[in-house]
Amino acid sequence: MCGRFVFLSDRDREDILTQMPPSLAQAPGTEQLETRRGDIYPSQKAPVFVETDHGPEMAMLKWGYENPFKPKQLLINARAETAADKRMFKDDFRQRRCLIPATGFYEWDPEKRQFVFNGPEDLLYLGGLWQPDRKTGDDRFVILTKDPDETVSRVHNRMPVLIPADRTAEWLADPVSASPLIGDYSVPLHSKLAAGQQSFLQ
Repeated sequence: MCGRFVFLSDRDREDILTQMPPSLAQAPGTEQLETRRGDIYPSQKAPVFVETDHGPEMAMLKWGYENPFKPKQLLINARAETAADKRMFKDDFRQRRCLIPATGFYEWDPEKRQFVFNGPEDLLYLGGLWQPDRKTGDDRFVILTKDPDETVSRVHNRMPVLIPADRTAEWLADPVSASPLIGDYSVPLHSKLAAGQQSFLQ
């Protein structure tokens, strides 16, 4: 699962936007993008790109769907392999995919050690789903997860779906292209112990 991710940057917002694909950098709502935000936990709001009739837009969405079976327990992840068929997620997969910009994500190994995973660029794009919450007005998102790549598998048995920067428009706008992108492992990752110690995984 992915139970925490991070958006933390010393760069100012305008500098961060220069690293994004133009379709995202020019999207309405990017003024909500805060740098040096830090760790983002379930139930918190985060900047998320969603597709609208006018193209991508950034919105502040709450992390976690309400769980109809366990009201006090949020659903924060969805299995990418089955999301298109599951009753709870299938409409969102077809119509409401989203991108969660992050500078890294965390996983824990069996010894409960916390590792942070980063990409070669400052930003990663986590693939997710979102849905409107008409009851509270706080639209919500979940992060899609899949089998890990070689780097993550040494720590955990799941990882977030990562969308390559040059494929973000396809993920948001084209449901036909979205499914194959789940199996894309082209975004390289490196890892380290979150506390800053030298990782045995290097």
